[in-house]
Amino acid sequence: GSSTTLTETNTLNANTVGSDLGGGYGDSSIGGLTLASTKIYIGTGTVNNTNTAFYVDNSGNMSLKDKLYWNGTTLAITGDLKITGSSTTLTETNTLNANTTATNVGLGSVQDLDAQNQAQTGLIAGTTITGGGITLSSGGSIKGGQSAYNNGSGFFLGYESSQYKFSIGDGSSNKLTWDGTTLTVAGSITVGDIEDGEVGGWEIDSSTISSDNITLDSTNNRILISD
Repeated sequence: GSSTTLTETNTLNANTVGSDLGGGYGDSSIGGLTLASTKIYIGTGTVNNTNTAFYVDNSGNMSLKDKLYWNGTTLAITGDLKITGSSTTLTETNTLNANTTATNVGLGSVQDLDAQNQAQTGLIAGTTITGGGITLSSGGSIKGGQSAYNNGSGFFLGYESSQYKFSIGDGSSNKLTWDGTTLTVAGSITVGDIEDGEVGGWEIDSSTISSDNITLDSTNNRILISD
């Protein structure tokens, strides 16, 4: 009663058609796995869909629900990816989580510092400048103790009120200042051994101060006037 002839070498011959298997040319299902003319799937049969547990078609598309999708060119993974044997879990929102250390990614002791902290760290550690030097633009300054030019106890070197200025001392009595025009020394001055020099026309050496006609001689405790 069937058009199919069973032989010794095969059970289904060239005359067998889909209707002989009970599926016709339409979809057939085996244990939840649907076999269609262009695709095989479990679920609703839509590629990259949360309701399709497994999907593969003759166009090269493959998906596991909506979590793993291959379209013939790109493999897309949605959700967390855990690599067995590693303590690092890759997630959707970040690629390295809290368990990851600098050593894991080969960064050693590299730190995430802003510009201020980078400069501060370098200066604290000690910085040697072998060329180029330090150039301050208008408004820049180097200071310690003094908050501004001649303000406080310490020093200031920088640009203020359209002038390059310098001050060192306590800011009130004992100090040395340059305001861009005048050099001022305030407080007691102690002069050590002087071998040679001149102040206001007076020549200074280790034991005398003299002009053309007057000599103050500290070695012999005398004043010489003219010859």
